Amino acid sequence: MRTDRLLISQSYRTTLVATLVIVLVSVVWTVLILCAGGLAYLNPGVLLIPVAIAAFYFGPLVGAVVAGVIGLSLGLWVPSGLDEPQPLSDWAVRLLSYVLVGVLIGYLSLHQQRRKRKAIDNQKMLLESMPQLIERERINALQQMARGVVHDLNNSLAPIQGFSELVLEPGVADDPAKVRQYVGGIKTASEDASAVVRRLRAFYAQGTAAAPLVPVDLADVVQDSLALTEARWRSQPHKEGAKIDIQMACPAGHVVLANHADLRGVLTNLIFNAVDAMPDGGTLSVTCTQADAVITLTLSDTGLGMPTDVLNRSKEVYFTTKPDGTGMGIPLADSTMRYFGGRLEIASELNRGTQVLMRFPVPDPASVEAAQVGPVTERPNPCRLLLAGDDALIREMLTAVLMAEGHSVCDVALGDVAATLEADAPFDLLICDISASASRVDAIILALREAGRNVPLILLSGLDQPADVEAAMAGDGSIPVSWLPLPVSRDDLRRVIVALIGPGV
Repeated sequence: MRTDRLLISQSYRTTLVATLVIVLVSVVWTVLILCAGGLAYLNPGVLLIPVAIAAFYFGPLVGAVVAGVIGLSLGLWVPSGLDEPQPLSDWAVRLLSYVLVGVLIGYLSLHQQRRKRKAIDNQKMLLESMPQLIERERINALQQMARGVVHDLNNSLAPIQGFSELVLEPGVADDPAKVRQYVGGIKTASEDASAVVRRLRAFYAQGTAAAPLVPVDLADVVQDSLALTEARWRSQPHKEGAKIDIQMACPAGHVVLANHADLRGVLTNLIFNAVDAMPDGGTLSVTCTQADAVITLTLSDTGLGMPTDVLNRSKEVYFTTKPDGTGMGIPLADSTMRYFGGRLEIASELNRGTQVLMRFPVPDPASVEAAQVGPVTERPNPCRLLLAGDDALIREMLTAVLMAEGHSVCDVALGDVAATLEADAPFDLLICDISASASRVDAIILALREAGRNVPLILLSGLDQPADVEAAMAGDGSIPVSWLPLPVSRDDLRRVIVALIGPGV
């Protein structure tokens, strides 16, 4: 409403200013004419000025009335000389001309005012609908983002489900090599799913740290990606008897600085795109080359290719030509490559296949050495752990991992922590999964202090790090506190335990 009033007042102010200027000019011009020679020298065109002002400001009816009054007032003495009356016909024509000018200007003014009012109404409607438009765009963006997340998670969950079913097949347990292969695939796919969650967390939580860049051998990533997608490129061709041949020329030694899971996710998506482009079979070639200071990983297929207009939009977010596509694969691959300090190039021709080039800068040896992250070799002494959480499956998994590390574990529900701490059983470390509980961190610390147990505390959560965790970690130090995001690797868990209670002897 306030905006409407402002728009209307601005329109009237503009009209008023224009009217005042016209009046001022007409007055000055009339005074000059009168001073120069009086009414005898008055130009009849000057008499149109008040007619135009009246018609413009008050409409055609008032303009016609003013024109008539002026014409009737002058009568036969319109200025061709005061002593010589004009013929009636000339006077009537002049009077009619004044009236017509007044009516015409009035209608033009009304038309302009209607246009202004329509513009004001349109702006009012736009302002009223703006919240709905913004909400609609926000929901659309969230839907598109959700589709992208579902796409990436399904790519990771498909190998997990497939390998899990293979492990449970009768007779597979008798082949340790196959079991190790299938379980390794499950582990790799779960790491990729964790990377998807981490990227999503980085999207909505701007303070979330990005995954560190570490030395990665492209040959390892290519082999992992081809193994994860094997079921897809072996069974995807629609034509009976057609198959997709894989040609790989990527020897070990092409080391770049990247994140293994993110890079594997990019390669997996590009392989899926290539498979979709070869419904009748074909050849997928993967090569690694180095020239000057650039390492290039190239994926080439002999599929359908893309026309120029589609190729030019291939990096555009949400653009897709697939009925079930998300339009997120190539844009995410492009942004991931830029995060690695490289670039993504795509060349394609209709019916002649597509070539994707992933170009990485060659890292200097000092950067590779500084970024090298190896497995944790130090192990803590076996200790007595109290594990608390409300998710029984997570507790079961963590108990198995910690017992495999040589620790003794007592697992309880999170609500039973206080009662367990008050018992006489000794504990060296408390681990709490707070993902599915509303329990506050300060309540857990208070329970430790009331029980007289100043033992280290490790907090686990699949959500963002709560503010009270930061406060606890920055406390007085009487109870050391660490936080780990779920899912947590065995190495990360071991590293934190060593940092809290020291390495074993």
